Amino acid sequence: MGAVLVKVEDLDVAIGCLQSFCSVEMENGEELRVTGELDAPEEDAEQKEDPPVVHHHPLSVPDVKLHLVQLNRKFVRRHMYALVELLFKPGERGKDAATPRFLSYSETGHDISLVTSDECFLEKARALMEQGDQGVLVSPDFWRPVQIGNTKLGFAETGIVAGQTRVLVNAGTTVFYLSTYATDFMLIKEDEWEDALPILRDRFSLTEGAFAPLTA
Repeated sequence: MGAVLVKVEDLDVAIGCLQSFCSVEMENGEELRVTGELDAPEEDAEQKEDPPVVHHHPLSVPDVKLHLVQLNRKFVRRHMYALVELLFKPGERGKDAATPRFLSYSETGHDISLVTSDECFLEKARALMEQGDQGVLVSPDFWRPVQIGNTKLGFAETGIVAGQTRVLVNAGTTVFYLSTYATDFMLIKEDEWEDALPILRDRFSLTEGAFAPLTA
């Protein structure tokens, strides 16, 4: 399941845009429609402002591979220690210290979704899945993360998703987009990475081998 977060003051405009190509339903199944300025006649379109210029942010690609994991809430009760260990695991030491740690945790409805590079947790999750545990699913594909920008993106700029993903989507690349409070990430499937990397090198300023440190 995918989700798009919209600021409250922009909700009507967002719904109006979505209505142009899909049906928007409320929780009770009723179709939601927004009327008003969004339904203005086509002849007024010429008077509208040009769309804002999309800023191409610099990208960075660490040498890390991610897996998507889906957990049923029952998994949490049965295997709380493994999940707590994953969430609050201390930094690695020794040869693995230079490997960036990536973890995203999302909880909606009855499921928990994780995006992680933690091999110890992944091995436990795979073992449970192979034993027939219906509450655990591990994606068979690796995903490569691409960090968007080297500054905190905030919430004022629009068009970030379109600006960074359009060239890849047009080339037929599968992109899983992930946002955090400070920055955004594109996740690209491992079997499409060899085709996507030259596009990123050609169209963006790309740092390879590590996440770019964020400045204020």
